[in-house]
Amino acid sequence: MGYIDDDGAYIVELIEKGPVTPFGTYLYGPIGHGLEPLEQYEPGGYHPVDLNIFLGPNDRYQVLHKLGHSDRATVWLCRDWRQDPSKYVALKIMKASIQEENIMEHNFDPRYLDLGAPGGEYLEVLLSKFTLEGPNGTHHCMTFPVYGPMISPGLWIEWGEARDEEAPSVLNKLAYKATQALAFLHDNGICHGDFRPENIRTLIRGLGSMTRDQVLQLFGRPRTVDVRWGPRVEDDGIERDPSSQPRELVHAYNSGCLATNPLPAQHISDSIVVSGLGKAYWADSPPAWEDLETMQGFLPPELQFGFESAELPPNSIGFTSDLWALGYTLTGIRTQKKIFTGAYQDPDAILVEAVWHFGWANRDTWFEESGKLLDDIIARAQQEGAEDETIARLSQVDGTLECDIAKPAQYDDRTLEISAREAELLSDLVRKLCRYESRKRLSAKKALNHQFFKYYEE
Repeated sequence: MGYIDDDGAYIVELIEKGPVTPFGTYLYGPIGHGLEPLEQYEPGGYHPVDLNIFLGPNDRYQVLHKLGHSDRATVWLCRDWRQDPSKYVALKIMKASIQEENIMEHNFDPRYLDLGAPGGEYLEVLLSKFTLEGPNGTHHCMTFPVYGPMISPGLWIEWGEARDEEAPSVLNKLAYKATQALAFLHDNGICHGDFRPENIRTLIRGLGSMTRDQVLQLFGRPRTVDVRWGPRVEDDGIERDPSSQPRELVHAYNSGCLATNPLPAQHISDSIVVSGLGKAYWADSPPAWEDLETMQGFLPPELQFGFESAELPPNSIGFTSDLWALGYTLTGIRTQKKIFTGAYQDPDAILVEAVWHFGWANRDTWFEESGKLLDDIIARAQQEGAEDETIARLSQVDGTLECDIAKPAQYDDRTLEISAREAELLSDLVRKLCRYESRKRLSAKKALNHQFFKYYEE
């Protein structure tokens, strides 16, 4: 089974059958990765959406493609059919179980925040909101501008070879804008809660001048997977509404860097938007540790392992945890690499890597002065039953933070340069943001004055 792509090539896809849900439905087709769980189309769950249908007040928005999903919502590329057909928006449809008071995005409205202040212009802006009645309940819906690729890794590759010479200074400026955005949030008493490169996007140029067909050509043909019906695995006797199930699931447009269908460089702007604000919270009422939604690898050391909230040091969850994530994020933006590779592994690997990079107390029990791991550490870790991925990460340790930052990113015969001086300045900034003692971490506002951001003005 396959399809004809936009270049006329026939693409063969592997056909799979997914597990049967309590409804007796299952996926049949090129399932792959990245689809939302079919079993979460249930009362309180996702709203079933078909391509090309109209949603919203007076059928305002026409659904063209899928942009993504989370454990809280699905997001769709839509055309503002009724009010401005040349306008395209991202429509986020929350699960029916998500109550309005738990939707932080509603606070990012010009009526409540001065988004014209420095940094505010880089935040995801709510354009409109409405509710949608469906077979799975009442869903809160919001529209936002349509965003482009995430800021790292590999954004410089999508810019194209013609921009290689200016890429270092542009990335430095993008890192500054991301820091401004976090400083704005903190000035307004808000913690982002999930600050990382995947939640910082570029803006797309030129959508407003495109027809529907041109936009679909730009984003690529939607790929779908059939939803089929079969007997239930276990008949629990509960009546279920067949209309609660979608007719098909849609693969999201791959807007990440190094995508198989990347946006042409001329459509990627040099500005950013910080998204993922659904996980934000007010600093004076932080969530409990077990309710944090920060990706594991971007949590600071004090939050890496399970704690009862009463056992945490005061103010552990808040601005200081955002600042740690900012340090990790800035390295990704400027170097276009995953410097902290342990950020996607287990807590042991994350902490070993942090000690290695930042040289905290007792570092000499793990590492030589040069940054090389002591000879017996891997053997000790194996004896103590460390996980395989921790052992693998330990085996790769060799060097310092400055060395890792100074190694240029490479793609084919292209190289993203970073001078020794800029690498030194970035290392210094990251160390100040990622201090072991959370109260000593540099604030986002003070970080804006660091010499790293002035390097290209020298």
